Amino acid sequence: MSHQQKNASVCLALIHNNDAHRYDYIQPALEQLRVRLSQSFTATMLEVSIQPEIRPHSTLMALLRDVIYRGLDREWSRYRLLKVQLLPLDALRFLVSRFNKYFFSGGGALSSRRLEAKQFRRDGGY
Repeated sequence: MSHQQKNASVCLALIHNNDAHRYDYIQPALEQLRVRLSQSFTATMLEVSIQPEIRPHSTLMALLRDVIYRGLDREWSRYRLLKVQLLPLDALRFLVSRFNKYFFSGGGALSSRRLEAKQFRRDGGY
């Protein structure tokens, strides 16, 4: 091993979400790789598994996200030269659908997916 190779370094990073099954599989393999690399290089291993608490969005944040997505959807439709409904009518329809989604349907994932699928079909697909 040359002096230049020994001065080179390798850092292996394992970033995971504390899934024991996956960790038990990958960690020993990475350790073996680190040992092999350390014969020719300065090899270190870094492990990161911290994940912040996942909290659902507030209704206001979810509504804001929907407004942004709807605006992007209108831009995408115009880009694809699809007929776009007049903004006042589209905004009214959008507000009614969001009101129903967040206040009457409980905001459930299944119902919102059905609404989005229906909107997708009505707008002409992709």
